Amino acid sequence: MRKISQKHKGFTLLEVIISIALIGILSIGVYNAYLMLIRHTKDGEIKQETALIGKKIVEEVKSGQRSSDNTKIYFDKDGNVITNESEALYVAEITRNHKNTETGENITINNGEYKNRIFVGENRLSYTESDVKTDSLINESKKIIVYINDSGTAGNIKFYNDTSSEISIRDMNYVALDFKYYGIAESIVVEVENASKKQLNLYILNSIKKSDGDWNVDIDNKLGVLTECRRSDNDGKSGTLYNVKVTVSGKNSKGINEDKLFETDFVENVNTP
Repeated sequence: MRKISQKHKGFTLLEVIISIALIGILSIGVYNAYLMLIRHTKDGEIKQETALIGKKIVEEVKSGQRSSDNTKIYFDKDGNVITNESEALYVAEITRNHKNTETGENITINNGEYKNRIFVGENRLSYTESDVKTDSLINESKKIIVYINDSGTAGNIKFYNDTSSEISIRDMNYVALDFKYYGIAESIVVEVENASKKQLNLYILNSIKKSDGDWNVDIDNKLGVLTECRRSDNDGKSGTLYNVKVTVSGKNSKGINEDKLFETDFVENVNTP
C-alpha cells in the first residue's frame, strides 16, 4: 500500500525566526516614525512659543513698558522671565542701532521737518491743516499714490484717479502723511512707487490701530527702497530714529540651541527734550 504523506501544519523554526525579524524591522520603523512625529510637533510648539514671546516684547517696547536698550532676556519653558541663563529654554535679544541716511548720518526728527507733513483730508491733500480740518472723523476707503521720479529729486502725492488732488513733495528726505482726521475706515492704502535708487523715508502720522491689531492705514510698496515709520502727536515732535531688532532663540526637541526662531525689526523714535 502506498504511504500517503501529510503536509506539515504550522510554522517551521526558520519561518518563526524570519517572522520575528520582520516584525522587529517594522516595529523599529514605526517607532522611529512616531519619534519623528513627536519631535516635529514639539519643534512646532517651540517655534510658536518663540513667536509669542517675540511679539510680546515688541509690544512692550512700543508701549514703553520695556526699554529697547541692547539686552538679553531669559525665559523658562512656560515663557516666564528668569535670571539664570543656563536654565533658559528661550533667549530673547533686543538690539538697537541708529537709523542712518545713505551718507551714514543719523536720522533725526525736529520741529522744522515735522511742519512739512501733508495733512490728508476727505478729497484734498495740503500742507496747511485748516484746509482739510473736519469736525467728524472720515471713514471712507481711500487709496493714495506716492510717486518719486527716477532721479529722486522730485515727487508727488495724490488720491487714486484724481489728478486734481496732486501735491508736490517739498522735502525728498522726509515724506510725512498725517491721517489725524481719519477713523477706522474699511480700507486706506498708501501705494508707493519710488522709481529712484534712493531710499524713501515715509512717515505715517496719527494712524489708528484696530481691534484686530492691524493699522487703519496700510502701505503697499510697489517699487523701490522704502523705510516706513508710524508716529503720533503724543510721541513728541523731535528725537532720533533707531532701528530696533528683536530675536528669540530656543532649544529644539533634541536640546540643541537654534538661533533666530523669531526675528522682527521696527523703527523707534527716541524723543529729545
